[in-house]
Amino acid sequence: MLIVTSLTAVPLAILFQYLSLNVIKARRREGIGIGDEGNEAVIRANRAQGNLLEYSLVFLGLLALAETNGMPWWVLTPFAVAFCAGRAVHAFSVLFSETADNGREGIARYVWRIRGMTITLTLIPVMAALVLLSLILPLL
Repeated sequence: MLIVTSLTAVPLAILFQYLSLNVIKARRREGIGIGDEGNEAVIRANRAQGNLLEYSLVFLGLLALAETNGMPWWVLTPFAVAFCAGRAVHAFSVLFSETADNGREGIARYVWRIRGMTITLTLIPVMAALVLLSLILPLL
């Protein structure tokens, strides 16, 4: 049973649902049915949703492999929690404008966006290494 993977997929699915509804709201508010017409609000909503999906699929796949291969839950759980937090931080920072006219507030959001991506881009190779480790350890 993939308990850690399942418990990680749930908050990511809830966040994805929220971001999906946010895309619909942005499209309705801006009167855009298909595409983005260069509208920054729609582009940001689309990218926040798409980016979450793109990285979550890779992470969840690696997490499921590591868990299936017998990596202990207590090893995987901190990485899963950190990934969910990083994705949430990144998604919400993308949704808000980071243009220069926002001053310090815009810079702060940009910093959080970088932190979210740093967490994600660190954890993907860590999970890949854990998958390999889960294959090698039984052979030792």
